[in-house]
Amino acid sequence: MSARRTALGHVARRRLAVIIGIVKHILAWHILRPIDWILLSVRWALLVALLLVAASQGVLRPPLIGWFSGWAAAILLGGLIYATLWRFKWSTWCLATLDTAFALAVIMTSGGINSPLWWGLLMAAVAVGLMSGMVAAVISTLV
Repeated sequence: MSARRTALGHVARRRLAVIIGIVKHILAWHILRPIDWILLSVRWALLVALLLVAASQGVLRPPLIGWFSGWAAAILLGGLIYATLWRFKWSTWCLATLDTAFALAVIMTSGGINSPLWWGLLMAAVAVGLMSGMVAAVISTLV
C-alpha cells in the first residue's frame, strides 16, 4: 500500500508542476505593449459600433447576430494569440484577413450593396496599421 501511495504522490506532484507551469505562462502575458491594448480596444469599439448601427437601422436579425458572435469570438482568440509568445510575422495579416472575412459576411447578411455596415471593412485596415506601428496612418483613417 505504501508503494502505491508513493506512486500516487509522484503523479500528483508532476501534475501540480504542469499546472504551475501553465499558470506561470498565463501570468507572463504582460508582454502587450500599449499599442496592443489600443488595438484590442479599437477592435472591440468598432465591433460594438457596428452592432449598434445594425440595431438602429433595423437590419439586426438572428443570422447577423450569429456573425457578430463569431466575430467577437475571433477577436478574443486573436487577442489571446497576439498576447502570448505565438506572434508570427504574418499574424498581423491573419487577423486582418479574419476581420475582412467577418466584415464581408456581416455586409452580405445585412443587405449586400445596400448595407449600412460597409464601414466595418475599416477594422482590418485599422488593425494592420496599429499592429505594424503606423499610428499616424491609423489616426488619419479614423478621422
